[in-house]
Parts: sequence; structure tokens; C-alpha cells
Amino acid sequence: MTEPRASAPPATWLLRLYVNGASPHSVAAIENVQRICDEELAGRVDFRVIDVRTEPAQVLRDNVLVAPTLVKRLPAPIRRVVGDLANADRVRQALEIGRIVPVPHGTG
Repeated sequence: MTEPRASAPPATWLLRLYVNGASPHSVAAIENVQRICDEELAGRVDFRVIDVRTEPAQVLRDNVLVAPTLVKRLPAPIRRVVGDLANADRVRQALEIGRIVPVPHGTG
């Protein structure tokens, strides 16, 4: 008897959103990116919001100069989306979310 093959794990996303407190731009960015994560990347994303004022070491690590900035560390390549993140289509395009092709089960 043949054992079933494990399917390939879904692509894992690592996203960090750098904001400056609860400014209107920060709140809009958080809401929009969270919605994209919930709708497009559910179960496949490690999303964290980082306040630039309280976590300066993280800001330096990702070379963030402006808030809000969204940093995509995974999947490669690393990308940064800077400025107004209220436009969901712009954020999806910058992250190349539409280019992900799921691996069919039972192949490989």
C-alpha cells in the first residue's frame, strides 16, 4: 500500500508594517494591510505592526526611513512599500500577490 504524499506547504509570507503611532495614515495602513492579509494570505502570513517610536532596533534592521512602510521579507525578493498604503490594489501589486500560483495537491 502506498502512503499519501504530503502536499507542498503554502507559501509563507513575512510582513512588517512600520507606523508612527496612531496617526490617520498609520490607522489606514494597518486596516488595509490586515484586510489584505485576511483575504489574500490567510493562514500563510506572519504579519506584525511595529511602531517606529517604540522599536528603533527593528527600524534600523529593515532600513526604514519613512512611516508607514510595509516590508515584505518573505517570499523573496525583499520589497518595501512606502507612503500611503490605503490603496489596496497598489499594495497587492507592489507585493506581487496576484503572481502566486498554488501547487496542486498530488503533484511533485
